Amino acid sequence: MKNIYRAKPIVNRKKTKIERDTSRVICRPYIPGNISRITNIIKRVVNLPDDATKYMLDNIRDNFYDRHKNIEQQLTKNFNYISEFIPPTPT
Repeated sequence: MKNIYRAKPIVNRKKTKIERDTSRVICRPYIPGNISRITNIIKRVVNLPDDATKYMLDNIRDNFYDRHKNIEQQLTKNFNYISEFIPPTPT
């Protein structure tokens, strides 16, 4: 029986490098085609517990601050873009 774990690698390295495109990461807001999908996504986010929200936001900041200039400004801009779909807070 042939040992498959010692097979020759099928990946060959090339000199060409793939660079990231920062315009295609988190700074582009995801806006689905129909309103019901938008509201469903927002409902899921609004219903997250505060500690989960803080954890996720901190994680986003930590992972993307070096890829985007003014990440806070970009997040605020995206928030403002979708804010019309956020339901009012009950008082």
